[in-house]
Amino acid sequence: MSGQIKRFGIFIGAAIASLMLIYCNKVNAHSFYDPWCCSGRDCEVATKVWMEGTTIWASNKFGTAYAMVGYTKYFESPDQFTHACIFPNPEPDGNAVPLRCLYIPSSN
Repeated sequence: MSGQIKRFGIFIGAAIASLMLIYCNKVNAHSFYDPWCCSGRDCEVATKVWMEGTTIWASNKFGTAYAMVGYTKYFESPDQFTHACIFPNPEPDGNAVPLRCLYIPSSN
């Protein structure tokens, strides 16, 4: 019986370690975002970024957001992707929400 308990303890320990590793990877994935921009789940790689007049638009898995040029925070992206920080709560009328921050790849 004690062999079964020991194996069960090893299994539980391995499961806990795996969950911690998954959690730590999720936290690190958001580590470069400015805290003002992201509450740990609002920033993702942008699927589309475009301009309409003086308004910049960005979409990611949370939806679509907009900002007047100069009225959002811009940062250099740590990778080759553009990242958009969009709060996942749409406006009450269903329209797009303001773009919180945009991470743009370096032009180097």
